[in-house]
Formats: sequence, structure tokens, C-alpha cells
Amino acid sequence: MRLGFEKTAMIRLKAGVSFALAEAMDEGHCGLPTGELILLAESLLQAPADLIRTALDLERSDGAVVADKVGETDCVFLASLYRAEQTIADRLSTIAGLGSKDSLEHAFRQDARQYRGDGHGGHRLAGAGGP
Repeated sequence: MRLGFEKTAMIRLKAGVSFALAEAMDEGHCGLPTGELILLAESLLQAPADLIRTALDLERSDGAVVADKVGETDCVFLASLYRAEQTIADRLSTIAGLGSKDSLEHAFRQDARQYRGDGHGGHRLAGAGGP
């Protein structure tokens, strides 16, 4: 079904930026360097890079994507995936600072409760002992 958007319609280009990032995610990437994203979107959308940059800026200001540096490279991420990755990294940092199996088990139980939202149980670490 064809919706009738012009190739340069901003609504199409904005959706295309997110689509390009989703395509990269399907290939195992959490985000892309900005230049690579623009080239990919250019190829997928058959639209000029300057319009794709404008769409990218709009998506960033709308909160759909997040720009961050990886090392010295400017990269772009889908906002939901970026937040999930940040949460995982923060949690791993916390767990790494805990040290003992009992502390790790407690942290995993807390995460399970928060994830399920039921306040019950959680997963035990192998070899942690107990019921």
C-alpha cells in the first residue's frame, strides 16, 4: 500500500531515520556512528543527506533518538534502546562493586521484583545455596 508521501516529506524522513537505526539493531548494533546512519538513511530513503540531517535533528529534539559519543565517535541510538543499555550498564557497575554472592543474589532479586513489579521472589545464582 502506498501512502503517497513525497520522498522528501519530513514525516517520511524522520520515520526513516528510526527505521535505519532499527535495521542496524537487527544486525546487532545498538546504534550507529552519525555519518554511517546518514549514509544508510540516504540509501534506504533515496533522499539528500542535508534533509536527513534535518530529520535526525528533529528526531533528536523529539526524543526519539539520542546522540552520544562512543570513544571519539559521534553516534546515534534509538532512545528506548539507549535507556535500556544505560540501565544495564549502571546495574552492572553496581553489581561489580558488591563483591559477595549473597550481595549479587540480593541485587538480582531486587531487579526481578522491579522488572515483574510483584515484589516476590527472583532468580537464584547457581551455587548460591539456600532454598
